[in-house]
Amino acid sequence: MFCGCGASHEIGADAKSGAHDENTIEGLLLLLWAERKNAGSIATFCEKLFAIAPREMDQVELYLPQFAHIVANLADDLAAPDVQALERFLLSLSQLSIHIALQLFWMFYALLQENRPKRKGNHAMYQRCARLLLQLEQCVVYGAYTTTNALSEGADTLMNECVQVATEAQSSAALKSNGQIIYSGWLLKKGSGKTSSTRKWNKRFFQVKNRMLYYYLNQEQAAQDIPRGSLSLSDATVATPTHNSYPWYFKVQCNQSGLVLALQAQNGADMALWVRVLSASTALPAPPGVAVKDQMEFIKSLPEYSSESDKARESTRVDLSVKMAVYFGSRKIDDPTEAVKQLSDTAERFVSPRGVAVDLEDRPVSAHVYEMFNAQRDLIRGLTNLADDLRLLPPEDREAAMHKGLAQIQIRPTTYYPLGKSTSEMLRVLRFADHEGVVFSTKARCPLMLFLEVEKTSHSILDALKHATPRANAVLDTVNSTTCGSSELDSSSRKREAWPDKQARLKAKSEFGSNPRWSLSSMIVKSNDDLRQEVFIMQIISFFKRIFPSDVTWLNCYEIQATGPDTGLIETITSAQDIDNLKKTPGYTSLRQLFITRYGPPSGDKFKVAQDNFVKSLAAYSVVMWILMLRDRHNGNLMLDSEGHYFHIDFGFVLGHSTGKQIGGLVECSPFKLTAEYVELMDGVGSPVYAKFCDSCIKAMVASRTHGETICTMIEIVGTRSVFPCFGVFSLKHVVKKLRERLFMHLEVSEVDAAFRKKIALTSGHWGSRWYDKFQNLQRGIAV
Repeated sequence: MFCGCGASHEIGADAKSGAHDENTIEGLLLLLWAERKNAGSIATFCEKLFAIAPREMDQVELYLPQFAHIVANLADDLAAPDVQALERFLLSLSQLSIHIALQLFWMFYALLQENRPKRKGNHAMYQRCARLLLQLEQCVVYGAYTTTNALSEGADTLMNECVQVATEAQSSAALKSNGQIIYSGWLLKKGSGKTSSTRKWNKRFFQVKNRMLYYYLNQEQAAQDIPRGSLSLSDATVATPTHNSYPWYFKVQCNQSGLVLALQAQNGADMALWVRVLSASTALPAPPGVAVKDQMEFIKSLPEYSSESDKARESTRVDLSVKMAVYFGSRKIDDPTEAVKQLSDTAERFVSPRGVAVDLEDRPVSAHVYEMFNAQRDLIRGLTNLADDLRLLPPEDREAAMHKGLAQIQIRPTTYYPLGKSTSEMLRVLRFADHEGVVFSTKARCPLMLFLEVEKTSHSILDALKHATPRANAVLDTVNSTTCGSSELDSSSRKREAWPDKQARLKAKSEFGSNPRWSLSSMIVKSNDDLRQEVFIMQIISFFKRIFPSDVTWLNCYEIQATGPDTGLIETITSAQDIDNLKKTPGYTSLRQLFITRYGPPSGDKFKVAQDNFVKSLAAYSVVMWILMLRDRHNGNLMLDSEGHYFHIDFGFVLGHSTGKQIGGLVECSPFKLTAEYVELMDGVGSPVYAKFCDSCIKAMVASRTHGETICTMIEIVGTRSVFPCFGVFSLKHVVKKLRERLFMHLEVSEVDAAFRKKIALTSGHWGSRWYDKFQNLQRGIAV
């Protein structure tokens, strides 16, 4: 089982190119990039983006990585008003879709982690991402969807309200310069080294700003903003465990990164205040524009919270979020002390001992929206942390530890299957199918393939906020983790089980199986693996899918989400096998014979349908492989699904970057892969089926040439100041130059047909593919 979706969109090569069309997202992206050096141009184009975006969310989401990359990586090269305009656009989008907000969160969070002080990264980028993450959370919590009449407004009115909230977040005094300090002071910090000398207590100066906890060697370095380290507070917990030697001891842990700071205060009062400040910073963010004085008065009036257990800490976070939502949302009570007294009584109705909403009708919308946002983050963070923990265990202990770990991950009522588009059907997660997960143990990693019981809803992820009333979500209050009992199958059998059989088996034994909206989903969780280049290449393939003619091509665009610099999720493809595995099956002789075995004689309709599926998909991926220079195309990275479609996975080597320190590229030098087996399955060179393959390739290549400027721009934007391996071998200028050559940008569209037919003729049975397969067979045992 691997990852995948299905049929392509009904947009063909004859569709008009959106290049330089101010009425399309594609055209505005091209114009924005082309005119970026002209001060004021980006701001002008952003005004047009605001007008189009609410009606073109699919297109906005497609190009989201480019917009985010410009804001995070290239801000220093642009005029400040232009950067602010593009930031405002992204912050406004985050209010329209929690799913988009989460994607932006993961993008900025990955850069934040990559550039944190301990890694000696780019401090300016670190601060920028910290600021953007705070603004993002403020817009999610206090955005247009939390206003009274937002859901009844039209798209234009709603977008205007989103822009207003985003503008308030940007103009907040707390975000000017490097951020306004909420609280600061001296603490003792325990070293994180492995020796006694590095584990000693050191006096450090701490500051809380932009929902970050910074520490410095001294106040002078704090004034110069030269931190020794930092910790994100937006997804953190504060604990006060009893310590026999240190009476004023407490800990702060970032749940996303796993970073823990062990701290000591000077006395009990100092510790109590630090715990209040830090606990408040882990809850709901304060609205834009709230003065530090007001925040501190509110914080100082809060009661002391128990933080000795996970349950108590979760209750604290939710309780604080509700209180802050009521207080800062209404801003009707002038006296913070009196406000807290009233809110303490009110909050009891809002929060149960488990931290789940009880008096749902009265609960502030902002608190509920933030809970939904946090629930999704917590689920993903819990899964990636589990995968990271398991890789440190002996392989024989990992499966049992996985099942135990999954049982401890709380699934909240608002949690949905995280891989999809904003316009995809929302699948509410019920629980993990118990003892069904699979551990793939490798030397450096421990990927997990998980199966989730889900409930289909009647709305898209984009519309989740419209349906995310506390009352609507209360029906799943009792759902938590796994309760199905052990699996009837061992790990090996679970890997091989056909998807329809797995669905039927799990539905039959599930207590939710009688629900007509019950379904099964799956995903792969990865840690110690940077998936951001995979996300980028899949984005480009998704663009190809949009522009290729759907009647003669097929591409499989499975979902990938990078959730940090070394963690992420991949959608599981449920009805496919890699060709390496197929070739190792007893009795295998050739692809053609495999098709005959599966679908009947070549003269039959089933065989012809499967053969046609193979032709469409091979043609599409041949063009993709040529344009993007996909490398490492051994049979372990090539897939065949149950309907005969062929597709590629694993995009670690692209755009000129190849295996073995570029040595692999000297061997794997064919334009694309067209083996003798492929040709035989298509009835041989000169057959009508082979002719259809060639014609399909040409149509896809012409579509690519027509949209060539967009393809080049998408790659050039992300390649600028990129850390992706595919941009680390050659200069970006060289990469784009060669890309334009492969797109035949130097030729007229009418000349593309003849040019690419020459490539097809050159590729058929190319020695490079044969020898690379032999090399992989000798080195790794992958079937030829």
